[in-house]
Amino acid sequence: MHDTRYPSLARLLQSKLSLAIPPPPTRTDRLIALSLTLIALGVYLRTLSPSLSFLSIDSNELATLPPILGVVHASYPLYTWLGFLFSHLLPFGDVAHRINLMSAVLGAASIGGLYLISIRLLPSEMLPLIYRRSAAATGALLFAFSRTFWSQAVVAEVYAPNVALIALTLLVILRWDHTRSNWDFFFFALTFGLSLGTHLSNLGFAPGLVLFVALTTVAASRLSTGSASIRPGILAGAGLAGFGLGAIQFILWPPRSGALGMGTVLQDLPRTLPNLYRHVQLVFSEFRQAFLLMPPPDRLMIYANWLRIQFGLIGIVLGVVGLVFLLIRRQRYFCLLMGMYGVHLWFFTQYRVFDLDVFFIPTHFLWAIFIGVGLAVTLMGMRWLVQATRLNIRMTRSIHAALALSILLWCLVPFAHNWSENDHSKDVAINDFYASVWDYLPEGAALITGPTTFSYDAFYWRMVYQTRDDVLLPSLQSPQPASIDLGGRDVYATERALKYGSGGGALGPPRLVDPTDWQLPVILGGQSRGPFGGDEPLVLYHI
Repeated sequence: MHDTRYPSLARLLQSKLSLAIPPPPTRTDRLIALSLTLIALGVYLRTLSPSLSFLSIDSNELATLPPILGVVHASYPLYTWLGFLFSHLLPFGDVAHRINLMSAVLGAASIGGLYLISIRLLPSEMLPLIYRRSAAATGALLFAFSRTFWSQAVVAEVYAPNVALIALTLLVILRWDHTRSNWDFFFFALTFGLSLGTHLSNLGFAPGLVLFVALTTVAASRLSTGSASIRPGILAGAGLAGFGLGAIQFILWPPRSGALGMGTVLQDLPRTLPNLYRHVQLVFSEFRQAFLLMPPPDRLMIYANWLRIQFGLIGIVLGVVGLVFLLIRRQRYFCLLMGMYGVHLWFFTQYRVFDLDVFFIPTHFLWAIFIGVGLAVTLMGMRWLVQATRLNIRMTRSIHAALALSILLWCLVPFAHNWSENDHSKDVAINDFYASVWDYLPEGAALITGPTTFSYDAFYWRMVYQTRDDVLLPSLQSPQPASIDLGGRDVYATERALKYGSGGGALGPPRLVDPTDWQLPVILGGQSRGPFGGDEPLVLYHI
């Protein structure tokens, strides 16, 4: 006999995981999203790095190879195509500036997307629109002005464009949740497949996305209304077609030049399936799964501290409140977002790299959604307190407006706190230094730079602008240069070559420069801010 104390799966799906769909954004919401995008873009443009930069280890590589359709050290085919378009279609600035601008534009677009995602998930029951919109806008702006994301939106890096693709993927799947259109599902799968070309780690979002689709499909099948019905076979076909079309970018990748990053040898360009596997899967394999299945508690504490740096303790508390609300009232969306968040958090706490904080930017993006929801829930409580005081209507409306404005003003705190840290608008040291270097070097000289990833400040001028073809750059000619390659030329070296090791694809002792040789500084440049906060000197030595 059936025990009614334990609900069946169908009843559970219809009650807890029901097909209740929040209302879509209105025209006003879209205008607010556009306004937030323009605000973020204005800030990013004001603080944008004008050209090459040492702010990220890979920044100069990512400013050099996409304009010539080269292959970077990891798997970013979509980023490469986007960088190619930005560098060739924009009529102003040098090429590196245009790639930096791509980060600013796509990073700002993700802020508007974050608002539109949040406004769908906020509690609409007994909550005025002014509260909902203020909460969603606050969460978006807190993320826009958070330290780590802001730092990546002003240089050539993959993280801001990648967040834009994540936001677009969520927007399209939420649109499908509203329309149940097979075409919308196709475009969702296509967008998700394309997002792998800005960062392959997005594949870790698949469990959360698949779980959301499965729960929605099963719940819809329990309803009798035809408008909510979903045909799993057609849906699966549309999803596979869209994802396959997006993922085919890895096979149609058109490398035009050598892959020079992180010791990737020229013969391993991903033109065949085995080389594609090695290039995509084995890059940084020594850094993955560093702690077996479960990261130690100190790794989670490191992440919690980074979360505090982005949003403060109040942001952490509000994010938890938002998570609890989604778990109670928006279960399908909780499974979607928490599934994405949890897998991404687990995967990168397994990483053992020195710049680990930037890998958590997608989790910060998702946490900003939780903050928006938590803010809305908190405002619901404040609204109840205001109503309990039985004030007149005019006074009540004034209090509502003051509360909404006060939470928006909260965004000024990270804006003011992180401005000086992320203002790189005057960082022209690298450009000024190399203008002097190319003018100084005698004809036929050899310029030794650091390991390949640390050499793109020099490679950029040769590969993009064909500057001084008579000067030999040994690391550009071969991934493993030798002293014999210098051919009796007059030899010069940069500070980075002597600091990180000359030539080759990995950090190590110098191979081309004998430490007993005299190293005479002939050009003393300025200093450019490095990825760890300190300034890196720019010096040219005559060996």
